[in-house]
Amino acid sequence: SDCIALPGLLAGYVFALDGSIAYAGRIQSARSDPIGHFYDRAEILHPYLMEQGRPAHIVTANALVWHEAFDAVGGFDPAFSFAAGEDVDIGLRLAAIGRIQWADQATVAHDYGGVRELVMRFFRYGRANALLELKHGVPFKPSFHGVPGVITYGPFAAMRFISVRLGYQAES
Repeated sequence: SDCIALPGLLAGYVFALDGSIAYAGRIQSARSDPIGHFYDRAEILHPYLMEQGRPAHIVTANALVWHEAFDAVGGFDPAFSFAAGEDVDIGLRLAAIGRIQWADQATVAHDYGGVRELVMRFFRYGRANALLELKHGVPFKPSFHGVPGVITYGPFAAMRFISVRLGYQAES
């Protein structure tokens, strides 16, 4: 609902097809403003890439998952009852049963909204981090170390960190 398919989206997925069970596409900001630049610079909705450039999970703002794989992992976990973490969770479960491929040329533009949406989004992400940590036993506790864009986008990076931390604490 807040993403726009850019030209070549489907062709980008076709180009990436290699027998993987899921594909993670590129997400860029729909706006050319300071917040949009912060999201792009910090690669907020960019899945963590592992060896050989394969994603560790998917981001459902732009992903392709084969129906059989979706069913095999039981779909989305209803414990993630808000818009955050459900895609990382299903992506981690998908990665446990098969290969996820990076579809670099399949791109959507995402409208992130303004400052209020930034704070609310990262609070939800913090809550989701606590749930992901509990479910998967992998540390998701927020850390300010290594937050991209700190020097250039200091206020946004600080808002991001504080919001994630507060959400994490609220759910823990």
